[in-house]
Amino acid sequence: MGNIFSVSISGDAIFSRCLNCTVAKTAYIRDLEENLGDLQTEYRKLIEARNDVTRRVMIAEEQHEMKRLDQVQGWLSRVEAVGTEVEEIIKDSSQENERLCLGGYCSRNCKASYKFGKRVAEKLRAVATLKSEGDFKFWRCLEEKQVGIIGLHSTGGVGKTTLLTQINNNFCNDQNDFDVVIWVVVSKDHQVEKIQEDIGKKIGLSSESWKKKSLLDKAQDLFKILSKKKFVLLLDDIWERVDLTKVGIPHPDPNNGSKIVFTTRFVEVCGHMEAHKHFRVEFLANEEAWKLFQSKVGEDILNNHPDILELAKIVAKECSGLPLALFTIGRAMAFKKTPGEWSYAIQVLKRSASEFPACEVEKEKENFLVHAGARLTEAPKADKWIGVRRLSLMKNQIENLSEVATCPRLLTLFLKFNRLKMINNDFFQSMSSLKLLDLSFNPLTKLPSGISKLVSLQHLDLSWTELEELPKELKALVNLKCLNLDSTIHLRTIPRKLISEFSMLRVLRMFHCGSWSQVSEDSILFGGNEFLVEELLCLEVLNVLSIDLGSNSALQKFVSSSSRYSTLYQL
Repeated sequence: MGNIFSVSISGDAIFSRCLNCTVAKTAYIRDLEENLGDLQTEYRKLIEARNDVTRRVMIAEEQHEMKRLDQVQGWLSRVEAVGTEVEEIIKDSSQENERLCLGGYCSRNCKASYKFGKRVAEKLRAVATLKSEGDFKFWRCLEEKQVGIIGLHSTGGVGKTTLLTQINNNFCNDQNDFDVVIWVVVSKDHQVEKIQEDIGKKIGLSSESWKKKSLLDKAQDLFKILSKKKFVLLLDDIWERVDLTKVGIPHPDPNNGSKIVFTTRFVEVCGHMEAHKHFRVEFLANEEAWKLFQSKVGEDILNNHPDILELAKIVAKECSGLPLALFTIGRAMAFKKTPGEWSYAIQVLKRSASEFPACEVEKEKENFLVHAGARLTEAPKADKWIGVRRLSLMKNQIENLSEVATCPRLLTLFLKFNRLKMINNDFFQSMSSLKLLDLSFNPLTKLPSGISKLVSLQHLDLSWTELEELPKELKALVNLKCLNLDSTIHLRTIPRKLISEFSMLRVLRMFHCGSWSQVSEDSILFGGNEFLVEELLCLEVLNVLSIDLGSNSALQKFVSSSSRYSTLYQL
């Protein structure tokens, strides 16, 4: 095919190349005084937390002859180390402040002030992290023998499942004296039989003959085995009381040392479950929220373009401190390298936020269904989808979507990182309001023709799938604004006159699209993407584009025909 050109086109490229000083660097100077003040405040709070922890440890050691946990000792050592560094910064701050001019927006020595400002910002993040890690109340109660049942409650999306996952990972990875750790997703309208079978699988009761037993017989079998074990049972997403006796779960007590930890949206459920202790999982403060968002996006992306850092802060703010939103959106933005994509994300988030005014959230809580990372092998039953507006099944092991659900109010559907191989042709027939569909990172080879029912769809992510062709029925998606086909290396056919039908398309990503396949002659990918270039020129509102061009003529045709983009390319 001759020389291969990698081309990245963006309407923001010309502007970015005209900048001599990056926004990221000037921000360290501009925010220096404010960050110094915040650093001193947060450091004082950290010292207060350290003193409280030290006092509790000393009392426990002296009065109860208890030994401090390695986790606590490690935290105290890290606080001491960062304290030395913070005190050095505060000592040098007066000299550095004297360099600032123009009301703190510039410096007489930009290089020195930039380095010092970056050092202050990094240490501020470190102090905030240590402060958040210093709350040992919850983790300590897991070590207390008299605390057998623990509840975690809050509204949807705050991070209960994420916290439960961390607990599961800690128990599974660390050395402990528990015999078995069991995870069960309960959800609304829970079924005792399903809970019994999930527990049974974990302790070796999964034969077909056992599954055919009555609920009472199963409960007796489970109780007999679990009574002889020291277990941790993690129950995710409880909506009402689960009768432990009916399921066959022994009640934890100080003698057996077993634990039951559950999550729920309703504090009253903690009472119904007779929890010995319960904790509210709070929204994240601004600093903690920004830190989580940064960690999911990655420094490479944030520093990729001088405007992205400031745009990223706006995106993080739109997540309103919701850990699930920060995690999900942060991961989604980890591949967005242009300001145009970040600006578009802000627009989408603002529109979404306007639908849920920060008093309406509680009213809408039943309209969220989240089973991310829950190890599901099947999608929730169709009756669970009724009335749902936001659904996330990402990071599971679902292979098929065979059952047709009725969910006309569904707006977003996340299915990335599953094992999807087949989608029922009628699966999308009752999702006319769906605006975002993410099928990325699945071994999916074919889209159902019924995808044409998604007439309201605006964002479609098919990246990193094993699709071999795009169905012509996609033409019905006239409202599509973002289409991601990155790394669809097996894609042989994109019908001609399909891409050009998406007149509202703003973002199109096609890096490594069809790169491993023998492209068919009726595809726009045939002939080095020359046909693709012709269709791209019909997209008048497109402002973010990434493509591979397989021939010099295709590249020249694009460059000569398009005055709306500047190009960056290499042989």
